[in-house]
Amino acid sequence: MKDSAALVNRDTRVAAWWWIVSIIFLFCGAVIGLGLRFYFVKPMPVRFQYWLHAHSHVMLLGWVFNALFLLVYQQFFRVFSRIEKICIGLLQVGVLGMLISFPFQGYGPVSIVFSALHLTVADVLAILLWIRTKSPAFFVVGSEHTRRFLKMGAFFQLLSSLGPFMLAHLMAGSNHASGIEHTALYQLSIFFYLHFLYNGLFFYLVLALWLPSAIITRSSQYLMALGTVLIFAHAILYVDERWLWSWVAAIGSILQLSVWLTWMHQNFDVLRRKAGLILLAAVTVKLILQVGGSFPPLSHLVVTQRFWLMAYLHFLFLGIYTPFIWAMKGLSRRFLPYGLYWLMLLGTEGLLLSPYLFRKTTFNAEAWYACIFAVYAGLVVLLLCITYRLSPYRRHE
Repeated sequence: MKDSAALVNRDTRVAAWWWIVSIIFLFCGAVIGLGLRFYFVKPMPVRFQYWLHAHSHVMLLGWVFNALFLLVYQQFFRVFSRIEKICIGLLQVGVLGMLISFPFQGYGPVSIVFSALHLTVADVLAILLWIRTKSPAFFVVGSEHTRRFLKMGAFFQLLSSLGPFMLAHLMAGSNHASGIEHTALYQLSIFFYLHFLYNGLFFYLVLALWLPSAIITRSSQYLMALGTVLIFAHAILYVDERWLWSWVAAIGSILQLSVWLTWMHQNFDVLRRKAGLILLAAVTVKLILQVGGSFPPLSHLVVTQRFWLMAYLHFLFLGIYTPFIWAMKGLSRRFLPYGLYWLMLLGTEGLLLSPYLFRKTTFNAEAWYACIFAVYAGLVVLLLCITYRLSPYRRHE
């Protein structure tokens, strides 16, 4: 018994360390994002695209990826094997390497090595997660449909890896590597990775954590997964705006929205109690936007208006995944800064969408950039303060 208690305490410290590292990466990514907003107010002598790569990779992999995997292990498995601890450490090395190297060389030799390290280790962790769901111990806290959600998440992580492998193949076979980033296959390889990461792995880990005790049928889970595959057509629309892809994306989007509305109808109290009405509404809005974004003119706007795409990504990561992580870590929804955070987020979303909406009126770009920076600065302060409040060490102060 003493050995078992010591093992649990040791793994609790590992989980606490993993959470603190995730918060540190969130801090770094958010500060870089604030710097990118300030760049439009007062340009600085830096390579904007390089810092953008650092911001996106750290927020995506250092914050959301880390936090969701940690929550899965804490809720369903509690202890870490030796190889899982090694994988967790190597993941942080990969993110740290990307954080340091991307601002200075973009996609260069060093950043590619660290990206490849993270991708490889993430695939290993996904395989270990798949194996974990087959153990009898899992069903003490999990269910059959939870197991399927976790397996789907692991599958989509492995599937997303094909995107970077295709990139490596394209770059190795090109005699003009410097211009390959402008080709359709190059763009689709990146979109393939990102789509099956944040609409695949992340989304199904959220569902596994959110709906462990819900009424979920196997057929509805497979229909939701089919929708995930079909809505990759949204990414194809970036390089080929044919009606065929619009209809494929629409079918997938309507399929996902229909399944979600069915789940919400059957499990409304469970969903509301665990994460709150705001988050429930945010996921529903995301799925409705997917339907609308399947057809012109909205799909064309997202393709041509960079700030609209930025607004959607911020809504996804700062409006769904981050608040969900907070909810799973026990944040009270009555906490005043939580409400202020949503007001700030809605403010930034409105500002990002406004240039196109007011394009026929007199529009002061400098004032607009300054407003975005000011509101985003407030959002970053709230983001970091709320997350820090959930630190395991903060509670003992």
